[in-house]
Amino acid sequence: LAPRTVEPSLFSRCCLCQCSPMERMPSGIEKVPQIASLAGATLQYGTHSTGGSIQTLKWCKYDAEKRQATIQVFGGFGGTGPAGAGLWTEPPESLVWYFLINFARCCNYTYRFDFSEDYRKVDIKILGNVTGCCCFPCCPAWCVIPDCVCKFDAIQLDSSTDGSAWERRSSSCNKPMARAYDLLEVYKMNGSQGAYYDKLTGDSNVPQN
Repeated sequence: LAPRTVEPSLFSRCCLCQCSPMERMPSGIEKVPQIASLAGATLQYGTHSTGGSIQTLKWCKYDAEKRQATIQVFGGFGGTGPAGAGLWTEPPESLVWYFLINFARCCNYTYRFDFSEDYRKVDIKILGNVTGCCCFPCCPAWCVIPDCVCKFDAIQLDSSTDGSAWERRSSSCNKPMARAYDLLEVYKMNGSQGAYYDKLTGDSNVPQN
């Protein structure tokens, strides 16, 4: 949640042309009461392969008129890219993820969140430049992955009125949407404990819809 990035890695310096820390700009999501908690840190709470991952939309790009948020998930070139590094975590003990994260940066791997009018549901689109193997990180994320290939969305739980608890669903190859995990606020935007901070230690039950 820090307003400034850490020192860039060798990969960021050589491939993304980021040679120094960058200032981050608040997205404005914190000004939308129905989803303000997404400007804090949220936990992927479940037994899936990336369970325990933490992310924030505090520094994404947000278009209030379109109700649309965009984030280069692991950072990338241009846009929110360099300032986006460190806003989304994955399993730290996995060497595969070390490779995939940097590969995703070359592809400018991006999520676009399209919120419904009442902010109770969000469709999550996956974008990239599909040139990672060729290492052209300067190419923007122009390709949207079709829903028939892979689709994500999230529904805010009935108990949540501020974006602090969501049911994240996934589908692939046109299969029915299925619950993947719960997305829960564990830190508030100012760094204080969030509504589900205790989930970091697994001490309580999953919230009910």
